[in-house]
Amino acid sequence: MHKVKIAVAGAGIISQQHLKAAKEVEAVKLVAIADVIREKTEKVACDYGINAYTDYIEMMEVEKPDGIIIALPHFLHKEAAVEAANRGINILLEKPMANIVEECDEIINAVERNRVKLMIGHIVHFSKPIIKIREIIQSNELGKLIMITDTRFNNYFKPERPRWFLDKKQAGGGIVINLGAHSIDAIQYTTCCGIKSVLAKLTYPDEYPGIEGSAQIFLELENGISAVINLNGYTSVKRDEKEYHFERGILKVTGEGLFIARKGQKEFENMNIVRNKQKDMVDQLTEFAASILSGREPSITGQYGKSIIKAIMGVYKSNETGKKIDLAKL
Repeated sequence: MHKVKIAVAGAGIISQQHLKAAKEVEAVKLVAIADVIREKTEKVACDYGINAYTDYIEMMEVEKPDGIIIALPHFLHKEAAVEAANRGINILLEKPMANIVEECDEIINAVERNRVKLMIGHIVHFSKPIIKIREIIQSNELGKLIMITDTRFNNYFKPERPRWFLDKKQAGGGIVINLGAHSIDAIQYTTCCGIKSVLAKLTYPDEYPGIEGSAQIFLELENGISAVINLNGYTSVKRDEKEYHFERGILKVTGEGLFIARKGQKEFENMNIVRNKQKDMVDQLTEFAASILSGREPSITGQYGKSIIKAIMGVYKSNETGKKIDLAKL
């Protein structure tokens, strides 16, 4: 069986998850990892029996991988993706695709010019509860979808967070571009529908200019459905819940899994569908490898990744102007 040679740019926490996943994907052969911190890179390389580099460009030149996983700070996504595309290397690019829409366009143009594959790492597409919600919406099992709420609480300013996350130029923003990207993605993916308009209100801590710590976001989808996202990065209380309200019931996702309350029921029923984050990573990498081996486009394209960034830019613009933003005019 032909194996896809994969290299990894970045040796942070998310890279560790990609590396673990790669060991479980039969079609993948890990060859190298690059990170500017030599000691960290060499340890990871030793753990996985692969080659270590401190320069991802040198790694690509020497190893000539079939694909590269880019898990670098956000501000480096565009540069690394374009460098890979120009060398004919297929790309699995961690979310967010880039910090701004214009950088997304540069990546897409480089990919198309060099005829390589680009997949954006929107991991919720492989979450079993999210996949099931999408299926129920499409089946009309609970009738018409009325509205969606997505709530995420997490201490965004915890001491262990890498400092680049708290620098506007490097991260592109705060809790919206980092965690809110997952919320926007889940809404688009489950409904099979893009976002038409955005109205948002953000807050910023004095210590970190340009890094929003909270957001309330009202979205109108292209099919008329409304969605509300609540993000709070000031609290140590963790919460990650989504609710999908239908004419004949409600679906709720928490860390404990997927729950359903059909019309007439007074309590939620456990559907026994739970997310396995490591399995999601395996499935994501399997999809990337399959797209390379078959020559088809991956399931999460650059254009899709760009749509998430455009919605995020709409959030920031709405907060700046105090107005609802029509994304078609952005």
